[in-house]
Amino acid sequence: MTTEIAAPIASVFDRVSDHANLGDWSGLGASRLLRAGDTAANGRGAVRGIRGPLGEIHEEVTHFVPNTSYRYRVIKGLPVRCYTAEVAVEPCTVNGQAGTRVHWQVRFRSRIPGPGGRAAACTAQKDFGCLGRLEDGAGLSCI
Repeated sequence: MTTEIAAPIASVFDRVSDHANLGDWSGLGASRLLRAGDTAANGRGAVRGIRGPLGEIHEEVTHFVPNTSYRYRVIKGLPVRCYTAEVAVEPCTVNGQAGTRVHWQVRFRSRIPGPGGRAAACTAQKDFGCLGRLEDGAGLSCI
């Protein structure tokens, strides 16, 4: 999923990598920082918890480059295998002004043969909805 936001990269990246407050804008459920990262609270090694309808999901940040990208993996709480995701930002032009393009890519394998396509569609819909809400309440404008 990709969206463009009329806001500086640093502001957008701070918002998408703020694990304790992800639930404030994402629609995924309440979130909290369970463990701070190695060198920065939201950086590599950080673990966040997201409370959803099926319980709490734990995600661990595996790669973190400030104002560029971060990757994470699910370590607990989803009925899928090998769930990894990357959130990356890059400069773009929005309405003639400097803005930020956000890419959010998710990959996983279904534990049960067959429903993987349906699970992928649900995940894509939920994540795309997240990007659509990214600007809410933060003074960010989504295009």
